[in-house]
Amino acid sequence: MRDKLRVESYLKEHFPNIPLESPLFYKAPIGIRFELGVPYRGLNRREYFTYVCLRASMIFQEVFKPEEDMIVVVKKYRSIEPYICINQGEEVFPKYIKNNKFVDQVDSVEIEKYVEADGELSGISTQQTLFCKANDIDYMGMLKAKARQDFGVLPFISDGVFFINAKKNIIFYMYDDRGLDLVAENKESLLPLYKKFNDWILNYDRERINEVFMNKNS
Repeated sequence: MRDKLRVESYLKEHFPNIPLESPLFYKAPIGIRFELGVPYRGLNRREYFTYVCLRASMIFQEVFKPEEDMIVVVKKYRSIEPYICINQGEEVFPKYIKNNKFVDQVDSVEIEKYVEADGELSGISTQQTLFCKANDIDYMGMLKAKARQDFGVLPFISDGVFFINAKKNIIFYMYDDRGLDLVAENKESLLPLYKKFNDWILNYDRERINEVFMNKNS
């Protein structure tokens, strides 16, 4: 609970009224939505997932340096028999923690219980929080697993995973193989990424994004 409260306090100060949930980009005034996958989505082309993970990892490495402090927040829902969902995926922690000293430092808090009309419990949502450094976790494995979440091929992660750089005040959220969102407290933090990865910006939202980063008064 302590770490959850620390995150809530941080978000209230730097990202007020922006909940850690999808679609993150549309909930924030300053952000970039990047396209990761080519138009084709499928399992029979290995290069598709290679390309998705390459883009995601390159952006991640620009936001988080190996020795920088980070906060990892995992929002997850787990259904209970007989309401088990087939696409729940695998647990993020402790599988993707490389530094074993952090395994016992994951703060897990129940957020909400879901009850059917007849009063039977159908599922529980929880939030897991970990304060660590970027090189303490297997972020590459996590990005690869997020890329597979819609295809049902293990290992895949269906939970919402939010990486926070509390020094730069940037939140990194890969929603699936199609794309990822970066949101920030101020546009100066994202301007280098806007310029470096401009060709990867999702064209559907490009006009809105350009208005933020090309407007000198915003």
